[in-house]
Amino acid sequence: MIAILSPAKNMREIDWPGKTRRPTFARESAVLLEALRQLMPWELEKLMKVSSSLGEKAHYAFAHMDLSEPGTPAITTYDGLVFKHFDADSLTPKGWEVAEASLRILSGFYGVLRPQDGIMPYRLEMGTKLSVGEHQDLYAFWGQSLHDALYAQTDTIINLASEEYAKTIRRYLVPEEHFIDIEFKIIKAGKMQTITTYAKMARGRMARFIVENPGIEPENLKVFDALGFRYDASHSTNQKMVFIQG
Repeated sequence: MIAILSPAKNMREIDWPGKTRRPTFARESAVLLEALRQLMPWELEKLMKVSSSLGEKAHYAFAHMDLSEPGTPAITTYDGLVFKHFDADSLTPKGWEVAEASLRILSGFYGVLRPQDGIMPYRLEMGTKLSVGEHQDLYAFWGQSLHDALYAQTDTIINLASEEYAKTIRRYLVPEEHFIDIEFKIIKAGKMQTITTYAKMARGRMARFIVENPGIEPENLKVFDALGFRYDASHSTNQKMVFIQG
């Protein structure tokens, strides 16, 4: 069983004394980097739908990026809510070992990342319509490769990623592959809703729960109860586990 996460837009600079691993799709990242270096700051601004200052920042980052450098571990470098609530900084050596086996991060730039894969600061969401060679966008560029890389290691994926990233896997599923969506819902004004902030926090907590319970099976995820979320059988199916707060 492997759980997948989306990356975060925000990244942090850290001092990492340990080793990192070379990302599986490093060659593909180099192809993307070359394509991105052809773009001017204003083109990146338009492509990524960001402010001019962020466009300038992205342009500078790509221009000075050296993919031969070791980088810092993906799971500690991403700095969004999911990763804050996963709290990689408090992992034990055993925790790192379990995380390396049971977690993967999907990335528009790096493809699939293991927790200890070394990455550099970048900004490139999977939904970005970057044309690379004959490929009209990143979904076409990555194609089935991310799906194949994951299912070469497991037959069951726990989806803790957003749909922007999850669909890079979902669209290539075959019947014998298990892909279980995890949904976190809030009851508000009598209606069941997904509130992004709480969903991201809960995804991070569940990822940590998986790491703290080595060898856990999907069925046992039902006991997860962080942040007041509880498994709700009435809204769940074999392909979807729903947790409700409130």
